Order: sequence, then structure tokens, then C-alpha cells
Amino acid sequence: NQSLEKQVGRNKLSLKEKENIIARIHPTLDFEGLKKCDFIIEAATENITTKMEIFRKLCPTLSSKCILATNTSSIPITALASSTD
Repeated sequence: NQSLEKQVGRNKLSLKEKENIIARIHPTLDFEGLKKCDFIIEAATENITTKMEIFRKLCPTLSSKCILATNTSSIPITALASSTD
């Protein structure tokens, strides 16, 4: 929200555009709440076991069109991908 507010302040984004962006973001801790998502960003601690477990639990509930992303900086993406279908 703070980043969007800066964009509004710099006239790069209207207040209405900011509100529309925020309205499309739905954070959740419940995997069931992710069923209809098109794009998910995993941002757990930098621990391969934790991240792989998250991906394993996510996959059964997601659409086949959903894109999974991660914020990892040191874990090989292929290792994480191996825990998905």
C-alpha cells in the first residue's frame, strides 16, 4: 500500500487505480482460499523444506492455469518445482 501511495503522490497512478489494485489483492493463510487464484507468490522463510511443503499443499487446490512464484534467492527453482505437479 505504501508503494502505491508513493505512485499516487508522483501522479503515476490515480487514486482510483490504486483502489482497484488493492481490491484485487486477497491475502490468505487458508489454502482453500486460493482455489480461484491465477497467480500466487510464496514468500516463506528461506528454508527448502518449508517452501517445498507449501508447494506440495498448494498444488491439489489450484487450477492447472495458476502460476506459482517464489521469492527465493538461494534455493534452486528446479528443486522447488519438483514438489509440484
